[in-house]
Amino acid sequence: MGQPQERLDMSEKFQAVHRLKRISNYVRNVKHETVGLSHGCFDILGPGHIEHLLQAKKMCDCLIVTISSDEVVKKNKGQGRPIIPAVDRVKHLAALECVDHVAVWGQMDCCSVLRDLKPTYYFKGDDTKVDQGEGWLREKNQCAQSHIQIHYTTSQSVYHTSDIVRVIQGEASSPS
Repeated sequence: MGQPQERLDMSEKFQAVHRLKRISNYVRNVKHETVGLSHGCFDILGPGHIEHLLQAKKMCDCLIVTISSDEVVKKNKGQGRPIIPAVDRVKHLAALECVDHVAVWGQMDCCSVLRDLKPTYYFKGDDTKVDQGEGWLREKNQCAQSHIQIHYTTSQSVYHTSDIVRVIQGEASSPS
């Protein structure tokens, strides 16, 4: 039997967005390490999300994840979403070793987060390569202006949150 593991205090990972700016500046300018940012809903955390975050962490020293607030998810995804409230989505992400910090963001896009944090990388799933609307276009433009590299992760998972929700609601059959 090995040594007892230290208990992870998830409250250290959960941060207010304004504190992330100081953390990012410290990591980039004092530690001279790379910062990565991933933003999304992360409702019903599935295998594709895990693959995405693991790939992202391999490319950066500090991985920050911002999630859309419940109000933003409802506007983007419609009535009945999110399935999991933000307070619990944060706990799920904070429990992952590959995630260094997590915060809830209440805007329709994360342009100001990108501008403030100035991460080296902005990670998106390869499903976002196709047109994802005006918010994504604004984020891509912000990355270009701030010299942030967009990196698309790939997933082998056939389980997408929207598909899982349709299965739960009886509108589709399981992809397995």
